[in-house]
Amino acid sequence: AERARAAAHRARRTRTLRLVGAVVAAFLILSALFSHRALNASLAEVEAKRAQLENVLQRRHDLIPNLIAVTRASAAHEKELAASLSGLVEQARSARGFEERLALEQQLSDGVQEVLNALRSDPQASSTALFIRLSDEMAGAENRIAVERKRYNEAAAAYTRTARGFPTFEVRPLLGFPASQPYFQAAEEAHQVPVFNPGQSPR
Repeated sequence: AERARAAAHRARRTRTLRLVGAVVAAFLILSALFSHRALNASLAEVEAKRAQLENVLQRRHDLIPNLIAVTRASAAHEKELAASLSGLVEQARSARGFEERLALEQQLSDGVQEVLNALRSDPQASSTALFIRLSDEMAGAENRIAVERKRYNEAAAAYTRTARGFPTFEVRPLLGFPASQPYFQAAEEAHQVPVFNPGQSPR
């Protein structure tokens, strides 16, 4: 009788363990399916916003040679700015990763703003029709970049929240999705409006 009770107890324990194992396995499978779907949708949104951001960044790249041409016809210190700007464009085009590209693009934004401010302080350069049109086009390009940068950052933040949520964070490494997406962050100096005195070279 004792052996029969022990055998029955072992059988119940085995059935319980199997049931728990089946529940855990089902939970993991459902979590993996749910997480894959959520991460895939969120990542697709990030990639769409990234593509649009790269489109408007390319638009600025297309305008920069004209800005450099205007700058080379101006004062010596502006020629140095133009050379620096040209170098940043080449570095951005040859960046090995998207995060490196974002950092270089931010430097490029600062460089473009510095060149424009330098040209505006030059009465001869700022009075030409070419500069006036180019200045408007660059301002429009920068505004579009700001809008698309904000949309991309929102999509990247949404992906990061999804990747860190429960139960996604447990199965995400197994599914091969990254833990987060890089942000396009403006430098602190970009929030400050440069102030130049008339006739003074920009720093």
